[in-house]
Amino acid sequence: MLSKKRQFITWLVGLIMIPLLFFVVFYLTAPAGLFSEPSFYVFIFVGALVALFPIEVRGATLFLIASVSISVFLAYGLFAEMVVTTIATTVVMKQMRITREESYRFPMNILLFQIISILSAEIYYLVNPILLNPLNYPYNILSLTVYLVASITLNRLFLYVLATEWQKKVYGKIINFEYIFSLFSVFYAIPIALMILHLRNIYSTFGIIIAAFPLIGISIIFKLYFSSDSQNRYLYKVNGLAIKLNEQQNVKKL
Repeated sequence: MLSKKRQFITWLVGLIMIPLLFFVVFYLTAPAGLFSEPSFYVFIFVGALVALFPIEVRGATLFLIASVSISVFLAYGLFAEMVVTTIATTVVMKQMRITREESYRFPMNILLFQIISILSAEIYYLVNPILLNPLNYPYNILSLTVYLVASITLNRLFLYVLATEWQKKVYGKIINFEYIFSLFSVFYAIPIALMILHLRNIYSTFGIIIAAFPLIGISIIFKLYFSSDSQNRYLYKVNGLAIKLNEQQNVKKL
């Protein structure tokens, strides 16, 4: 738990930097007529819908927003991606039932994802002109892979620094199961993102909704699987404790 002073600083920095970054990125990157595009609001809806199914992976909370963020980034640019990611992040934290004492996590996480979005986009713009496009597809899959891996890695590094240096708590290893599982998203996030864009070009906003069904299905499946895995881990620990209790020979040790 952060001290009152650090909570105040977190809120202050967030309330200043979050709208400032939105304004700067909007001014520099937002396409004309973005807010009159129905597809933009459908992307927001799909992102929020996916965020309703957060996945608990060994104590960490993940949500499969990558496909939506990639597709909206390619369709409308960085500002639109930041808007979708921010709303989805807020929905996830609401699902986590964060207490009032931990409410500082809202500005901290939103600002974190904003910074990651900006840095990942810069990396994409940097590598996209120089990486070969082996499939001669409108979107360079190699560049998108670098973009997604950079986003996942930056998220992991920033969370580690925030936890160890700002929150003063043990975070564990940087490269662990959670990180490897997140990297696995490359194999489905990019194909689904390209499918969303393809169906959007054919069926407009309805195409986005059609393409979102596999992503929501994957989110539900992963959520159920890791929920079961978490319960099995707790049961294993409880069983271990029960064995230790049964081994005690007297009341005092018990």
